[in-house]
Amino acid sequence: MTEIRRANATTFAARPLTLKMIFGIFNEHSRLPGTQAAMYQEGCRYLAGEHNADVLEGHRLSSVSLDRRMAIVERIAAMSVFCDRRLLQHPNAADAPLPEGTLTASEICSNDVTPAELREVLASALFSFQNPDVLAWTNWSYAEFLAASWCISQEMTTASIRNLISVAGDRGTGIPQQLSSTALWIGELRRELQRYLVQLNPSLLLFIDEGAVNTAIGCWAGELCTNWRRAEWLRPAAGCR
Repeated sequence: MTEIRRANATTFAARPLTLKMIFGIFNEHSRLPGTQAAMYQEGCRYLAGEHNADVLEGHRLSSVSLDRRMAIVERIAAMSVFCDRRLLQHPNAADAPLPEGTLTASEICSNDVTPAELREVLASALFSFQNPDVLAWTNWSYAEFLAASWCISQEMTTASIRNLISVAGDRGTGIPQQLSSTALWIGELRRELQRYLVQLNPSLLLFIDEGAVNTAIGCWAGELCTNWRRAEWLRPAAGCR
């Protein structure tokens, strides 16, 4: 409990799914990461290497390296979040109609991901079956974080990130509510983008860490009043993480 309090991980410890995750991180590293972003990064890596009992297909998760698995799950997350596709087709799915909003196996495997790799990735604890042919993320917040991590690993430019996460509205360009958590993670992973992201959606300032808030108050005070009025319609829902 001392380590959980030190790492400010009480929210993770309060949920059975994430409690197992933080125990796994602690067993591997003998301590917990000191930031929320690092906690999610290590937690997703842990879950990517863990079996999901509902998904396991009779083999251990060993034929695809952990780094390769993470690259694949980041790509799936980006497709899920930025295309609003929350369901995933299993490569072995029968040729039958899929629920609306399902990301198909052929879409995921369209470049360099093989069906065998996809089967192993979907057998991890990041996913769970909704029916025999379709899976979902065990927690949507994993997809939101991993989509942000994909943007960073792809070394996307600020202009590319802007095009990906912003939309034009009657009051100007801003970040829609459904992408606010991913935008927040992008700012956590690349701190130099925080000012730019808050300009697009000032309400993100409510959720970034205290140190960044103190810096932002000094740098952005003159801009926030105008931007806040412009972006009232973009406020994220309570508990956007």
